[in-house]
Amino acid sequence: MLSGRVDFIVGALRQGAGDAFEDRVLIEDRVALIARRGHPLAAPNGARHVTDAELAGYPWVLSRAGTPLRESLEAFFCGRGVAPPLPAVETGDLALLRGLLVESDMLTVLSAHQLHHEITTDQLAVLPYDMAGLERRIGLITRRGAHLSPGANALLAEIDACAARWR
Repeated sequence: MLSGRVDFIVGALRQGAGDAFEDRVLIEDRVALIARRGHPLAAPNGARHVTDAELAGYPWVLSRAGTPLRESLEAFFCGRGVAPPLPAVETGDLALLRGLLVESDMLTVLSAHQLHHEITTDQLAVLPYDMAGLERRIGLITRRGAHLSPGANALLAEIDACAARWR
């Protein structure tokens, strides 16, 4: 982005991006603990809540170290006095993550919106586990003072309109 080859980024906003960038929040999102439908920790009708101790017995697929979600997740568990999960797989590839979750007892923490289709078709489930405090700000990051093309400005306006409908 600093070189001007990229006009903007849409994604999770990071703290302390620096003076060279401007960011603005599009939506506030919340993450959830997600596993396959029928996972041993999935309770029918949300009859029970998953405990921290139960999580330790399962493999995890998580975003790569250093990503905003991973950093937030590690801080979340440390704040609870629990060791953060060590992933068996680290990936940013949503297709790989979906496949691993559907075909195994792996767990992940991700926005349920990103796995909406799999959740609504009963391939995956949001597990009953309190993830309060893991809200994320999703937004736009641009270079401070950048003069964007009319096309980039039109796309930004459409992104803003979509975010407004989501809110």
